[in-house]
Amino acid sequence: MRIEKQQILTYPSPPTPTSREQYSIVPSAESQGARVANNGQSIHSRLQFKGFTDLMMTNVFLNKALFDLTASDIPWVVMANNKEERRERINRASLSVGMVFVSPIVALPFVNRFVMSKIVKLTPKLFSKNYNAIRLSNKYLLNAQKTEEGLKELAQKSSSNEIQRLYYKYIRRKPVPEEKIDLDSLLNGVDGKSAEEKYEKIRKKILTAKSIVLGSDFLLIAAPFGHVGFFNNKQTEKKTGQIGYSAELKMAEKEIVVNRAAKYKRKERIRYGIYLASLAGLVAGMPMAIKHGLLSPKKTGFSGVIKKIGEKFDYHEAIFISRLPMFFAFIGAHFGVFMASRNKTERKDNGIRSSTSFAIFFGGDLLLASVLGRLSDKFSGTKIVKDNNGKKSLLYKILPPVKNLEELKTLNSPKSVRNAKGIFWANFVFLSALMGVITPYLINRIVKKDVKEDVKKVEELKR
Repeated sequence: MRIEKQQILTYPSPPTPTSREQYSIVPSAESQGARVANNGQSIHSRLQFKGFTDLMMTNVFLNKALFDLTASDIPWVVMANNKEERRERINRASLSVGMVFVSPIVALPFVNRFVMSKIVKLTPKLFSKNYNAIRLSNKYLLNAQKTEEGLKELAQKSSSNEIQRLYYKYIRRKPVPEEKIDLDSLLNGVDGKSAEEKYEKIRKKILTAKSIVLGSDFLLIAAPFGHVGFFNNKQTEKKTGQIGYSAELKMAEKEIVVNRAAKYKRKERIRYGIYLASLAGLVAGMPMAIKHGLLSPKKTGFSGVIKKIGEKFDYHEAIFISRLPMFFAFIGAHFGVFMASRNKTERKDNGIRSSTSFAIFFGGDLLLASVLGRLSDKFSGTKIVKDNNGKKSLLYKILPPVKNLEELKTLNSPKSVRNAKGIFWANFVFLSALMGVITPYLINRIVKKDVKEDVKKVEELKR
């Protein structure tokens, strides 16, 4: 049954950009107004910005990648104890950098199209522009009415993403093609006697598609990272002809290093099996749980929690992972690395390294940003920290969150934007130094201390 066009809410077309605006990633005041609704909140993705700092502040995935490279990968490679440990660190760093490009640039654009056309069959062709319906935020997937509202808003937006905009601006040097979702064809592609019934079917299909994409990205991120430890173990064993934690290879006799890793070698397959089971639970279990919570009519308990935080699992422009799903993806990845630890000292190494990285990136930066933002607001008259809005939480009062760049740009306060960017880089440099210099120095001391203790025990037994 076809839906008549008069049933579809239409909006006036946004003003045609000038030649200068066509090549600018920063929207004009008029286009900003056309792209923002619901009291300044973005409908389906963040506003378009220009500049490296803007890109880093609005894209948590690239932010994390640069942080890992400067605060973890390069310093840890430089401070490796020997060439075998350095090779293992390079393997891990290369994988980290590679995944930055593989996931958002190569994999997810194709996965999104494939899932929407071949699995949930919401679009007729692989390269149909309607595949961008997968961008619809989870906050619009709570019921058919909200889905209708969200899709009508989404249909007025350009389907281009950051990668396309940068490609067309710097490589093609021409405006990005303005492709928009065709709501008529999207509705006519599903069965239903009424518009509400059709929107409900679309809602369920989009939720299914988003859960498959989330699971695929978890697999793409967590599986390679989680396996790198097991791969390094095998490669080092093959190259050196012995088992053992690579950092210790030149710190003690071969027999001592091998004995320290003997327990791991006996249970290597069991530990690998435990990791695979946890990976399967992450890849399949979490996306299904989120989908179930959003589909459930219940507003309390687990479903209620998912409904409140569901939009935090949205991907930026459907290709860049956001902070919360990234947190769970890296939990899965680091668990694999931890399970591949060859003795108690490497477990300390990986445990400290992972927990420090998590604490700094998923908490420390937010804490410092809040403190520095409050100081800026107090002494410089900026508006970086979010308003309390009547919230009585003690944590909210002590460490209120800061506004994101999108929110700051709508304030018409250049000083707030400038100070926020300065805070971002001050935060970044300080935390990079903490993670990249102090932490590896302390871990190297722990490694040497543990090996020295075992050498001493062996010498005492020989007497």
